[in-house]
Amino acid sequence: MSSRIHDSQRDSLTGFPVVLQGDHTYIHRGKAFSLPIAISALAANDSYNIGFITPNRSNGSPMIHWRPTEFSSTANAVRLKLYQGSAFSVGDLEIPRNRNQYGSELGEGIIKNPVMPIYTNVTASLANTVIVDAKAGGGFANQPAGGKVTAVSDDAADKGMTLTVYGTVTGETTTVTTNIITLNGTTAVDSALKTFQNILGAELSAKCAGTITLSSAGGAIFTISPDTLSVGIEIPKSTIGYNEVPRHDASGVSTAPVGIIGTSYDDSVITSVDALNGVIEEAHNATPFKTIDKVLIGAVAANRNVTILVPDHVVDTYSVGTGGISSRAGGSGGASQELILEPGTSYVLNVKNIGSITATDVDLNIFYYEEVV
Repeated sequence: MSSRIHDSQRDSLTGFPVVLQGDHTYIHRGKAFSLPIAISALAANDSYNIGFITPNRSNGSPMIHWRPTEFSSTANAVRLKLYQGSAFSVGDLEIPRNRNQYGSELGEGIIKNPVMPIYTNVTASLANTVIVDAKAGGGFANQPAGGKVTAVSDDAADKGMTLTVYGTVTGETTTVTTNIITLNGTTAVDSALKTFQNILGAELSAKCAGTITLSSAGGAIFTISPDTLSVGIEIPKSTIGYNEVPRHDASGVSTAPVGIIGTSYDDSVITSVDALNGVIEEAHNATPFKTIDKVLIGAVAANRNVTILVPDHVVDTYSVGTGGISSRAGGSGGASQELILEPGTSYVLNVKNIGSITATDVDLNIFYYEEVV
């Protein structure tokens, strides 16, 4: 199937199609955009943030191809960091410039106006992103401390449903162990595992007619009421872990264990259990997560709230020396340093004067192109 070649893609003398490569291709087709930004007297150790949100691919918007930013500094060394997934409050709206100013020569289906605006002088914490926000613990009682657990319903009709129990077992208290119990109505069913230390959460395969009780030798650990599927489990509002080590804290004194279930960089399922340290925010063990799918807080007291955070993720870092000018940040090979950004995602470009005394003027020239695929 042939497609019409617009005049802008033909040589003006011979009329033959012109094959363009590199940045000029995107400029010629009206897909490339740039935005010059001047930052005056950026104080020592101070930062200036630029924010943008990539288009969501579900509505057919283009992919964003980001190139390392050109920039210069009049006095001190300056460092730029591109953060992925970091929230920002809107600053000043900027409309990037189309690098093809001969707009009448842009063919059908060619981008003329940018889909992605940029905001300058935004506010961003660039510390951590909250994915589970102050959720009350499950208040599980009578933890087995090295024993079995038993599940039973108060309705004889509750047969064949499964109860997946998440907990820790003797000798493996930093990972989540799973045991599936098949319900048998009002007949109690023991877990196959006999060495549970702490029960962290549980979920049913289907809603039950009666109330489900899980017990240890000491008594009831928790109950699940009719029409409820889980207890002690929180689903994060964002499951993206950016291959970072998550963090946790509590609203008060607590050393209760909290479990995280997700995936590693290779998409394999991983888990991690770590004790809270009260109100102190700290790393949740040392395991990085690509995704965080479930957080288990059943063992935390009901009067304590748990917060789970993911460190803001740095995609790339660019630097320019004292009083230097960078023809392309990160080196001369701009194309080899290109990033295709995640659709529908918030980004913050943090510009920091890393000098300790002198203010500096910074000139940026942000360049990217929008590719419709």
